[in-house]
This record gives sequence, C-alpha cells and structure tokens, in this order.
Amino acid sequence: LNEPFKRLFNQGMVHAEDGFVMSKSRGNVINPMEMAEKYGADTLRLFLISLASPESDFSWSQEGIEGMHKFVRKLFEYLSDVKTGKSNPRVESKIHNILKSIAEEIENLRYNLAIIKMRNLFEYLQGKEISKKDLEICIKLIAPFAPHIAEEFWEKTNGKGFVSFAEWPKYDEKKINKDFDEEEKNIESLI
Repeated sequence: LNEPFKRLFNQGMVHAEDGFVMSKSRGNVINPMEMAEKYGADTLRLFLISLASPESDFSWSQEGIEGMHKFVRKLFEYLSDVKTGKSNPRVESKIHNILKSIAEEIENLRYNLAIIKMRNLFEYLQGKEISKKDLEICIKLIAPFAPHIAEEFWEKTNGKGFVSFAEWPKYDEKKINKDFDEEEKNIESLI
C-alpha cells in the first residue's frame, strides 16, 4: 500500500448555538477572524481544541470562548509573575506526571484531554515557586496549543531560538511520586 499518510482521520462538524451545523446558507457561521481579533488567536485555538475530541461534532458556545479567554488571561498573568527559584518535589512530580500524560494524549489525538490536563497544571502552579528548567517545560507544553503566548514567554525566559523548534521535553519517571497523587486524590475526595 502506497498511501501518502499512515492513518486516516476525519474531524467532526461545528454546530452553531442554534443546534444546526454551521453554514453560510443558514447564516449561523461564526467568523474566526472576528473571534481572533476579539479574544486572540491563542484563545480561539485553545477553545476549539478543548471542546471535544477532534473526530466528534461539537457546538459553538459564546460562554465557552469567554471562559477560555479567562484561562488565557490567568495563564498570561501566571507566566508574567512566576517566581523562579527551586521547584519542590511535589511541583516536579506534578509537572513530570502531567508532561507524561499530555504527551500520551497528543500522541493519541486527544487534544481536548491534553488541554484539560494543562489547565489543571497551571491551576496547581498558581503561587508556587518553580525552577527555570521546569518553567521551560511548562512553556513547551503550551506551545502546540497557544503558540503566540509560548513564543513570547520563551523569549522572556531567554530560551534559545523559537520554542516551536525546541525539543519536546521528556518526563523523568524518577521525579514522579505516586504518593503525592494519592494524597491529592484523598484530599479532593474529602472536599
């Protein structure tokens, strides 16, 4: 078999808020350029990727894009204000565990799940000190989904070249502590 690709992948359709598939004839199309101008290209990318698995249909949601815009602003604030120093073992464990998980989700084309895990990571990191090396890993995790923000903060951390050309980070199994994850699950179950 001499196919130009290894695997066929069909993506789902976008439905408007009225429930019908978006089409010019129905007049229910959302102009992506208007959304990018209003919320930013990274917000639009993250929103579209996070809605559903790529092969599934999904419905456009104005509330959803506004929610993603809030996340992008929080992400931007975090990266602007982050304190670099030394990552504690819990922070390192969380970063490497999520790095491992996100790499698996990307490999299996489950970008929506990768976005959820990335959001959880940055929620966890709020207010915590992090090493420069771990911060660089986090910026590399953002790059496939929010390339403009990633490039801006890559430059601010004095990363070499463009983050889009940087080598994908490798997780360190020795830094992943399952006990920390178990403690976190137990605490969440009590809340």
